[in-house]
Amino acid sequence: MLIFSKKYQLNDSFDFESMIAGLKDFKHSVDNFQQKLQPILFHYLLLSNEGCGRCEKCTYPDFQCKFPELLHHSLEGYGFIIKELADEAGMRYINGTNTVTFFGALLFKVNI
Repeated sequence: MLIFSKKYQLNDSFDFESMIAGLKDFKHSVDNFQQKLQPILFHYLLLSNEGCGRCEKCTYPDFQCKFPELLHHSLEGYGFIIKELADEAGMRYINGTNTVTFFGALLFKVNI
């Protein structure tokens, strides 16, 4: 498992707009990461954070996802406790006042 994170600065601890902007930027970074992975890694699971956010209104559960190949499930949805995962990896979960940090992970199998 490869764990990664990105810290975003906030104006204050109630700066919801910057939190959402950071979330969107992080998801964009995960999308870019996936594009770079696809030609070189064939069996993997790329996890991100929070909900998908691609569609203005999610079609699930009434209909199937419109973009299942682009869906990155959340770490929490797979049962990971992010604070514990960060501690185990030697990463900071809290990166100072007026910040928010988003985490993702790449799970893959190495054939040796």
